[in-house]
Amino acid sequence: MKLRRLLGSVSVLATAASFAACGPADDSPDRQSAGPDARGPVTVTVLVPDGDELVMSPVSDTPHKFLMFQPLVARAADGTLEPRLARSWEPSADHTSWTIHLDRNARWHDGVPVTSDDIKFTVELMSLPSVGYGQYYGVEIEVLDDSTFVWRSKRNSPLGDYHSFFPKHVLEKLDPDGFYEWDFWAHPIGNGPYRYVRHLEKTLTELEAVSDYFRGRPAIDRVILKYGSGAGAIPELLASNVDVIPLNAIDVPKVENDRRFQITYKSAFWSGWAGYGIMWNHRHRVFSDPSFRRAATLAIDRPALHSLLHLPDDLPVFDVVFTERQVSEAPEPLPYDPDAARRLLEDAGWVDADGDGVRERDGEELTFTAITDAGQGDRVAVIVQAHLRAVGVRMEIQTLPGPMVVWQTRVKPGDFEAAIFWWNPGVYGTFGPDSFLGYLNEDVHALLEVLQTTQNPAVVDSLYRELWPHFQADIPVTFLVPRVTLFVSDRRLRGLSSPHRGDPVWYMDDLWWEEE
Repeated sequence: MKLRRLLGSVSVLATAASFAACGPADDSPDRQSAGPDARGPVTVTVLVPDGDELVMSPVSDTPHKFLMFQPLVARAADGTLEPRLARSWEPSADHTSWTIHLDRNARWHDGVPVTSDDIKFTVELMSLPSVGYGQYYGVEIEVLDDSTFVWRSKRNSPLGDYHSFFPKHVLEKLDPDGFYEWDFWAHPIGNGPYRYVRHLEKTLTELEAVSDYFRGRPAIDRVILKYGSGAGAIPELLASNVDVIPLNAIDVPKVENDRRFQITYKSAFWSGWAGYGIMWNHRHRVFSDPSFRRAATLAIDRPALHSLLHLPDDLPVFDVVFTERQVSEAPEPLPYDPDAARRLLEDAGWVDADGDGVRERDGEELTFTAITDAGQGDRVAVIVQAHLRAVGVRMEIQTLPGPMVVWQTRVKPGDFEAAIFWWNPGVYGTFGPDSFLGYLNEDVHALLEVLQTTQNPAVVDSLYRELWPHFQADIPVTFLVPRVTLFVSDRRLRGLSSPHRGDPVWYMDDLWWEEE
């Protein structure tokens, strides 16, 4: 699969000034002139596997909500932040509060202006115990006027691109104890580029472009969300019944050579890292040696691993943690170099004296067990197993039902030698003083303690850069497969770009249809 490489051109926000609001970066055709033409209105049909008409609600909490509900900010194609409901924002000196200025032209679909009271209402509503939506815990909103408010929090920034907000004037009289059963979620009134038209239960939801949308009328006139089975996604696409589907990596070969379609991806490059990796237990007599961890990492051909998993050819490899702003400046990872891996193992005294293909030292074979999860985890593990065996390391695989089982029953208690599983327990919990890995590096611990107490983006970036040499020296974890979500769409749908704008649903209002 050949996807255009965009990471090399990603802009890096290195100073706090980079977060000053600017006009939306949009290289698509003007929305007003790119709408209906001689072909008539443009409709895009999106398959929602195993979904229903609650797909735009917090019940599902999927990117489909951005068709109808806008966040304060969003990611541009280069990963930088651009305005949505917020037209500008200024942080306090310690970045624990932000003054946000709303776009005064933003309207709910019933014509009522979007105000600071809507933001405050949403944060307080979603923080109720009966709702239990953790993204807003610890956030306080002070309303200054209809279009200006202060967001205060020691942990949560308002500049997250996944927040969405709801109309106070519609919802304030409803019983919050029934939050997830409100009829509003099936017939929502939003503030985004598309408005609700109708739905057929368990069949479809129809949306239409908002002609007076405050960011400009979308070029795609109508969006149909079609509810069907995940198993039927590929047949629906091939039969031209839908234009967009989420794509399982295992199904890539079915569509990658079909010129009617394009494959894009969205990757979660947030603070830290997310995806599959080898968690080495540093308490283990072998894995406590950084030269072994380095040798094992050198022995694994990670780009080939991505290819075997049918992931994008341009998917990057990392050996460090980083912020989303640092994707393009993160240091080069260790290369695939099995000869260097063999030399490191031999220098550490591991040799294959009996010629059976497995190295020994002091009469002990270089053998260990890696626990993993059924599904993607065991596919990754089998490939890693072959790469390690090629340099004389035998890795046995023990498969458990799922990532949470791996984490809760074995990794978190420290009952493992190595674990290949979906990692996202947080940088501090993984590498800090109470590291579940048993990772010991006082300099790293000190940097992470400071990271716990700052939200200043420039300081955060600087602290991550200070972490990089330690990670490059220690290789505390072998990162294998970054988190990616794949999509396949009709190639006439233009404006998509990986990794930040690969999701057609999330940024539908920035897309347009172009006949070839």
